[in-house]
Amino acid sequence: MEPERPGVKVLEPGYKQGELLGEGAYGSVYKVTKSDGSVLACKVIESEGFNIPRSVIVEMSSYRSVIGINNVLQLDHVNIEPHQVEIFIPLMDNNLRSWRRENELLRRLNCFERFYSQIITAIGEMHHRGIVHLDIKPDNILVK
Repeated sequence: MEPERPGVKVLEPGYKQGELLGEGAYGSVYKVTKSDGSVLACKVIESEGFNIPRSVIVEMSSYRSVIGINNVLQLDHVNIEPHQVEIFIPLMDNNLRSWRRENELLRRLNCFERFYSQIITAIGEMHHRGIVHLDIKPDNILVK
């Protein structure tokens, strides 16, 4: 994992920033704990003032469009600060690549049919709503 971006921190009141979970081209993802003890993931995307990058607006719009689709990650909330946007989503345990590696025995026993059926159904429902995910890969499919 790459070193943490200097100065990046979750600013939403009532949340304690935890470990850095990952970094991408647009931001960093942290484990955060709410004052009530619930745990979420927070994607922190830096911005220039309140000039929110188009990619962030598209991402937030996509989360709105998938409300109610089973087996699709649902947005918890968004916090917009002068120099960053924070997107709060449920914290998942793993991604598909790691989960498959850890559950090799299940794969050999052909127990994955139901699991993959859920993925295909969710993607089909997204397409039905006009949403096309341009980066479907095991690392981007989160599992709990």
